[in-house]
Amino acid sequence: MKSILLALCFVAAVVSTAPAQNVTVVVNATAQQAAEHNARRGIVGHCARRAGRYEGIGFSTISSEHAIRSCCFWGRRPVREIGVARGARGWYAVVWYE
Repeated sequence: MKSILLALCFVAAVVSTAPAQNVTVVVNATAQQAAEHNARRGIVGHCARRAGRYEGIGFSTISSEHAIRSCCFWGRRPVREIGVARGARGWYAVVWYE
């Protein structure tokens, strides 16, 4: 079922030029889009795998900066991209590392 959803999301991303409203899986996205995806769903989880790269996921009810600092690998790997989004329960962060 998950592979079918991935395939459908990929096809929708390639075919459609209009922004998607209810995307289940983030494909070829930015860290900001991944953070917004987590915030919309209210989960702290990995949205997409990026081959050869590390991804840190964080959450905080205190601040966006605290969510970033709570991400895995923070301070131990060079940062490539950071995304933060406010959800109903708090701040969701996604950090992509080299």
